[in-house]
Amino acid sequence: MKLLLVTLRKRPGSEQISRRERLLDDDKIRIGRGVSMDIHLSDLNVDFQHATLRKEDGRLILRSTAPDGLEVNHVTRDEVDLSAGKTASIGRYSFAAEPGRDGADFVVTLEEAAAVRETANTRAKRRIDDVLPSRRTLSWLMSLAVLALFVAWPMSEVLQREVPPQEPYVLDGMIRAEVVRASPMEIAWTSGDISMAHSVLADDCAACHQRAFEATANNACLACHATIEEHLDLDQHARIEETVPRCASCHREHKGAEEPVQAACLTCHSNIRAISPESEFADITDFAKDHPNFNLPLMTGAVSDGKTLQPEMQEVRIEPIDAIHTPMTETSGLKFPHDRHLVGGSTRKGSASLQCADCHVMEAGGGRMRPIEMERDCAHCHQLSFNAGGVERTLPHANEDAVAQILQDYFLSAALMVEPTGPAEQRDRQQVIDAALGQAALQTDAIFGTWMCGTCHEAQKVPDAAGNAHWRVLPVLSARPWLMAGRFEHGPHEAMDCTGCHAATTSQKASDVLMPGIAVCQDCHRGEAEMASARSACVSCHNLHVTGKDPMSPEHARIFHALGASKQRAAKK
Repeated sequence: MKLLLVTLRKRPGSEQISRRERLLDDDKIRIGRGVSMDIHLSDLNVDFQHATLRKEDGRLILRSTAPDGLEVNHVTRDEVDLSAGKTASIGRYSFAAEPGRDGADFVVTLEEAAAVRETANTRAKRRIDDVLPSRRTLSWLMSLAVLALFVAWPMSEVLQREVPPQEPYVLDGMIRAEVVRASPMEIAWTSGDISMAHSVLADDCAACHQRAFEATANNACLACHATIEEHLDLDQHARIEETVPRCASCHREHKGAEEPVQAACLTCHSNIRAISPESEFADITDFAKDHPNFNLPLMTGAVSDGKTLQPEMQEVRIEPIDAIHTPMTETSGLKFPHDRHLVGGSTRKGSASLQCADCHVMEAGGGRMRPIEMERDCAHCHQLSFNAGGVERTLPHANEDAVAQILQDYFLSAALMVEPTGPAEQRDRQQVIDAALGQAALQTDAIFGTWMCGTCHEAQKVPDAAGNAHWRVLPVLSARPWLMAGRFEHGPHEAMDCTGCHAATTSQKASDVLMPGIAVCQDCHRGEAEMASARSACVSCHNLHVTGKDPMSPEHARIFHALGASKQRAAKK
């Protein structure tokens, strides 16, 4: 059945009638207050499903499905034939039918009567707006209440409060809970969440804000951060204080976990010579545009201290690989070929070749890769054992003197199984000892030079103070902070393929430096201006202050840790 529904509405206090037509096509048209009804009637006197419209024997029948029924000439009916010219009412809505047109079987007119609104003089005061003051009066009252609660009250507390001396207050007062706590209304002035590092001071505004309506001064920061190093040496760069006079110039608080804004770094580094004419840095405005390539600490050799070999290091700038420059190399102390292990090798898992993650695993926290350990990462393929008289003997790793002693003891014990009985045999015994020591020396040279240790490590003989030569393995620096002035975290890059940055599959020598240049990073980190780029802010890779120094004195750190722990315990309760 196709039904053309014509809805007529008359606005209260107006003679204008709105008209809307809608075509319904269904065997049964449902009518009611429910939102799923085909014809929705927004009247509380109408049931959720009050009636239905059907075409029966060429007639249009309106049939009630609710106890209240239908009203026809003030008489309640259960069923009405609208096609016979009758009009039925449901609540304040009336239904009438006309012959069909425009492809419809029937035209049904739905007319909504305008709601009758009582005036304030004729109705009983049963609505909330009948007893409240006017809206204008309420607006003034609410405005005054907001000013009193959120302006006058906190302002009076701030102005009347006497802030104690900063050093004893912050250092001793916090741990004894003698801090000046901000009122709930004062906290309403907060412009944003405080950083995680300062979260223990979130309710203690006076710890940083010493004077009302004044910016946080440097001495308020240094009351806690007394031992922190500056961003640079102010004796050499005195003009920096003129450009960035306050700690808060770079360290912006009340921004939650948000990092210092990029503009704070560019204030100086976009024109570094104007701030510090003696600076050796180049001007930098964006990571993708003018950031220099990376400097790497490379091992150039080893020097003996009489007992061990210590690495010699040199800082080297990565250069583009072209017809002049060759791939970077270093004296790594290893003979490890990456390509042989990644292609056609074997793995503890029994697959065709090793994967990077079989040996290189991130440290907890996702920062650096943990150092390679022989027993954990290599011993499943490289066994430190030799066959002595049909018995497998295991040698210790990273202890050259112990290896030499074990070999010497073995050959001597094998040669001296029989006790001598006379002088002649004693002379022959000394020859046996000399021969055994010679065999031990040959075996030691083979192990460190070409076999076992010498398979993966570079080793050399180093004379001691007495002139005796001892085998020493060159130091290996497999894990180190590769960026001289920055930091890199593997955690955020975990989903990437290792060989996308490190060309390990084609490296045939352990001396190859597989650290990528800046162009590899710029494939994803395309600068702050490009919205689709990975984060390229300065603080993503650089620390603001000189590294190697604690930001707080031991006493302040102890207090902060104690306050943080007490807050965690309170939150669990």
